[in-house]
Amino acid sequence: MLKVIIADDEERVCRLIQKLVDWDALEMEIAATAANGIEALDAIEKYKPDLVITDIRMPGYDGLDMIERAKELKEDLEFIIISGYGQFEYAQRAIRYGVGEYLLKPIQKKELTETLEKLRDHILTKKGLVSREEAEEMKSLTLLEKKKKDLLSQLISEREVQDEEDYRNTFRFHGETLQVYLLQLDTEDKLTVDIRERLEEKVSLHLAEVMGEGTLTVKEVHLENKLMLILFEYPTAERELVRKGMRELFHSLKGILPLNGVEVTLGEGAAVYDIKDLYKSYETALVAVEERLVKGTGRIFLGEDIPVEHHLLRSDKVFQFFKNMEKSLSVLDYEAIQVHLKNLKETIVLNDHLTGHELIHLIKEISSHFTVMMMKNRFLMPEESEVKVEHLQRIESAYSLEELFSLVEEWTVSSVKLLLQHRSESFSGPIREVQAYLEENYMRSVTLDEMSNLTGFSPTYFSTMIKKETGKSFLEHLTEIRINKAKELLKEKDLRIMDICEMVGYSDVKHFTKSFIRYTGLKPNEYRKIYA
Repeated sequence: MLKVIIADDEERVCRLIQKLVDWDALEMEIAATAANGIEALDAIEKYKPDLVITDIRMPGYDGLDMIERAKELKEDLEFIIISGYGQFEYAQRAIRYGVGEYLLKPIQKKELTETLEKLRDHILTKKGLVSREEAEEMKSLTLLEKKKKDLLSQLISEREVQDEEDYRNTFRFHGETLQVYLLQLDTEDKLTVDIRERLEEKVSLHLAEVMGEGTLTVKEVHLENKLMLILFEYPTAERELVRKGMRELFHSLKGILPLNGVEVTLGEGAAVYDIKDLYKSYETALVAVEERLVKGTGRIFLGEDIPVEHHLLRSDKVFQFFKNMEKSLSVLDYEAIQVHLKNLKETIVLNDHLTGHELIHLIKEISSHFTVMMMKNRFLMPEESEVKVEHLQRIESAYSLEELFSLVEEWTVSSVKLLLQHRSESFSGPIREVQAYLEENYMRSVTLDEMSNLTGFSPTYFSTMIKKETGKSFLEHLTEIRINKAKELLKEKDLRIMDICEMVGYSDVKHFTKSFIRYTGLKPNEYRKIYA
């Protein structure tokens, strides 16, 4: 296994890089992570890695200074620079140090994986662990496996097959029965290399034994993250033999995996008879393993027997939940959001007909609705796309109702708290800006929407925060400025009350007089007699 070190001063970015890639499949392992250039150099000296993924700007030594010093420790060390800075001068300096890979944030899974594959082959060839011919062969096999993986991904996710002949040739489909089974492996930790290898070996040996030398064939066994896909092709008459073999495999795994802290669930997809319908088999298998979210892990579920309608999403209680969430989010009331989620969870627990598919669909809908409402209220978080990707990955890895609600509560509440902190730090500036703007434009019809556009806050949030910061509403601020200007003008005897009324932004004398009395206790003409 090639050793990798990740260096970035944002812990979240380090976690994201770790989760984006299937390191075991790349024959790589994360030896350490570092939060600054000094920690990175210490880790390089200690672990002697083959590859370092680093940000350009970090405390201590920045990324480029760290690379220069790291090359003195290990001359053949390879680097990938990942940074939010796209300036050419950084790339130029990196090239001088022998860094050929320079990726920009936000990090894309496909681009990162392809870069790692390229460097892996380069490192192995450079070390003499494989010949150039073997490296080319590995590359060719990798490309074939990548093509199979990409084609399979298209087959199970798309309603229309683009090039049916290409699929048939790549997988050697013979036009018989096709069926997807999914093994869901649930654990709080990442699957270790040892467990993965043992699992893949056991599954392969078992399937080879069950399939025998007959007409049943296993077209694909693909383990990604914690979900193993097994694709069969067989004559229709042999369906029970496949089912029997998969049940035997499941019970065998169920006997050993819990010892390693892994729970297993088996989902059986519908049998289909045309390559164009393979997505139906995958989708029903996925619906099946999602059933563990409400009925527990360690069971076998048949996707064909599980309804996929989303009755819960159309219920009055869920509709009211979304309305309550929207209202509380508009004023960033995270305590109210927690209460709404708690009440919804209690409602769901009492629902005997809820399916796992419906539950995870609801949780994703809540997450999506939260993002939309944040955007609608102009509550944009920095690098929001990366945060959301990580959140959705954690949702898809959850294996209970409790964990799902815990994740969505953690994400929404922590986002709101962080935003509150950020807004609290930056609100004093906009308050001064609003005050100055009103001083110059009080004679016009100034609206709350106009002021929220000026400050970049939503109208609801702007109204709440200006009241919280100053003790006065926006309208009270505007009225106070207008009355103070009127008081100055009333000291000039040659101006009529009606003229003063219009000059300070009022179109109606009665309304002006009423406001003036409320603020001064005097009518405008009485104020003039006393102070003019």
